[in-house]
Amino acid sequence: CYICGCDMEHMIIGSHIERVTDIDHNIHYDDAEKNRRATDGDNGFWLCANHDKMFEYGIIFFNDSILQIGRLSNEPTDRPYIDYSFKTIGNIYPEGLTSVGEIRDGHFHIRHEHYNENMRDYLEKHKRRVTSANILPSHK
Repeated sequence: CYICGCDMEHMIIGSHIERVTDIDHNIHYDDAEKNRRATDGDNGFWLCANHDKMFEYGIIFFNDSILQIGRLSNEPTDRPYIDYSFKTIGNIYPEGLTSVGEIRDGHFHIRHEHYNENMRDYLEKHKRRVTSANILPSHK
């Protein structure tokens, strides 16, 4: 996982930043552009199942290259779980693991060599999607 370093193969997902469903339904993209965006290496991260769902639902998102905590449901266990999972990230990276981001100044950052204008554009679109709508699943 790009965020936590999980390397359990059956837990890792190719997580799109701009979701394929959003690409497919975008009337401004022709078929070639849809294909390009769906397969663009800058439009995704390898994430564990937990971080993939947190990212999809806007519980976590990137503000530029810095990981941020976004919306939580009203469940009382959400904030402590999220806080705990991110407090431990810096402790679980194996020494020299270069496939994940980095902890700098107390924040998780996308590594400079992985972050470019194209990825920034995808991340900005994702941030707008998750911060502008209530996308958390209901707990009924």
